[in-house]
Amino acid sequence: MRIDKTLFAIVFASLLASSAMASSFTGPTSPYYLDDVYNPTIYVVQRASVIYSFPWAYDTNAGGEEVLAVSNTVNTRPFQAGTSDYGGQYTLNGTPTGVKETYPLPAGTYRKLPTMALRMACIITTSKILGSSLPE
Repeated sequence: MRIDKTLFAIVFASLLASSAMASSFTGPTSPYYLDDVYNPTIYVVQRASVIYSFPWAYDTNAGGEEVLAVSNTVNTRPFQAGTSDYGGQYTLNGTPTGVKETYPLPAGTYRKLPTMALRMACIITTSKILGSSLPE
């Protein structure tokens, strides 16, 4: 019985702490890059605001520049390997560098489609962060 009370106390304290943190959330403190697949745009958010955005420059088709990797540059690639879509590279302020890349499948592999649930989770998360609604 003592273990049950201790476990309850730990869970209850954790819930109180997490709800307090959730109410004080102000967004990322450094620039955070997101993309919108329905409006081919990359958004840069900081705190609770979009600080700037820039359109996809390399592939504006659905399935195009959906995956982001950010370090000293912003690199994009298609959501699926082995398609005719491609990605590219931008400076951190959104200027295209001219580096354009495809995402071929490794030799000897086949294309396996990602689950729709994973793709929808990514879209819903981006929509919630940007405060936009999902397209009809």
